[in-house]
Amino acid sequence: MVHITHLTIILIFELWENMTLIPKSIASDTVYFYKIQYKIMYVIGVVFISIFTLTALSMTRNSSIIFFIFVIVMTAFHMMTFNYMKANILILADEVKEVENGLFIRNGKISETIDYDNIQSVTYRYLFSIKNNVVELTFKNPTTLGNKVRFISWADASNYQREFNPFPAKTSETQAWVDTLKEKIVQNTNKNPL
Repeated sequence: MVHITHLTIILIFELWENMTLIPKSIASDTVYFYKIQYKIMYVIGVVFISIFTLTALSMTRNSSIIFFIFVIVMTAFHMMTFNYMKANILILADEVKEVENGLFIRNGKISETIDYDNIQSVTYRYLFSIKNNVVELTFKNPTTLGNKVRFISWADASNYQREFNPFPAKTSETQAWVDTLKEKIVQNTNKNPL
């Protein structure tokens, strides 16, 4: 015979209230793996460039102009890949949570709570460079995270209808969250006019 106490019932209800199908963080956990993947690709690229540079150095001892051109091309390639990674991958937030008066955003080791007052615009669009839909938050005043933050929502990361589709459909869950966020920004702006 099972004996259920008052404390057990309270504990069950507490657990039930805290259980949700929607994760606490709006941002997807897969961003962490995107960042690791691109960092590994970047290191492999640097090693690859170094090997080719050393090979070119030994092959072009008599022709320093060819070696100089080769180094310039490889340096340009290195700069382009690093800037691409910095502009598209490293800007993605690892964690975005709603708090009382704004959003808690964490990108790597940097985290900050952004008030709704400081959010200038919210866009939800397809970003070809990372081949997924992203939510982009632009801030009125610069923060420790920069002027804007992008993140992939948990719904977009698990949107399996995007397979083999170059332009995946926006998810209704993320669109609803973006619309709600825009309403909160407008309400907060009306409450606290400049």
